[in-house]
Amino acid sequence: MKKSIFTFFALCSSTLLYSQVEVDKPIQLTGADGSRSINFLELPVAGTDAVNKDYVDAAVSAGGGSGSGKPEEISNITGSAVVYSDAVQYCENLSENGHDDWRLPEAGEIQYFAGMSGATADFLWTKTLTGSQDFATNQNFITVRLTDGKWKYGGVARFYFPARSFSGTTNNGTFTSVATFSPLTAGNLFVPTSMYAYSSAGYQSGNAGEARLKYTFPDGSFFYSNTITFSYSSSDIVNVTSIPILNEGAAYAKVEVEVRATSGSFNKTGAITIGGYEITLAQKDGVTLNARCVR
Repeated sequence: MKKSIFTFFALCSSTLLYSQVEVDKPIQLTGADGSRSINFLELPVAGTDAVNKDYVDAAVSAGGGSGSGKPEEISNITGSAVVYSDAVQYCENLSENGHDDWRLPEAGEIQYFAGMSGATADFLWTKTLTGSQDFATNQNFITVRLTDGKWKYGGVARFYFPARSFSGTTNNGTFTSVATFSPLTAGNLFVPTSMYAYSSAGYQSGNAGEARLKYTFPDGSFFYSNTITFSYSSSDIVNVTSIPILNEGAAYAKVEVEVRATSGSFNKTGAITIGGYEITLAQKDGVTLNARCVR
């Protein structure tokens, strides 16, 4: 329908004021000549209508389940600790307080609820990634606790592992584990960076033996180093280049020393010294943490 434009004039304090009203449907003029008016026009858009800027500004300020701005609500904590992938699924499938638009929060979103009453000291999963880390066993997600808002990432804490020595004795013709190098702190991983080996004098000429290292990864898999040969001669030094340690960045749950006698009828004694550092992975693969969802 063709639109009509009516211009109204009003005289006030000798000043001429005018405005235009655009309508898109028939209008009706009522009243006698000189006092007619327009009736049945639609009301103007209210400030709270969805198409109005006031409405949009208020919605942005309120936040909610849109994924931007301040979250509107936080869920209860998971009934038990879960791995990261299960935390994501838990939030996506959660139905709580009459809502089903929950999601695992970003670190910045869950921070809004720091200091809340009844918050536990558990570090909670977020979906905020940190930068790349040194070890593939790290999941690299920032975690947050609500008691004080403290956060930590899946980083690596390193500290010195002092060199330790052992002596192994055997007259067995098969490899036997005689010593284990484990991290000084339970749950850490061990990165060997230096090692050397030597053999002490045998009890008679002709004695000989071998040693090898068994590297065990956190998942239980393992591999063996090259074999070191110990002869009768005293103090045969074998440096780290002769005992491959894969690379300086391979982290192990433990390193075992295995020895065996290869000739001679008496025991053969050898010793190996290993040094390096330990690492603490804040969020190793398979670690379980609690989660709370936001919307």
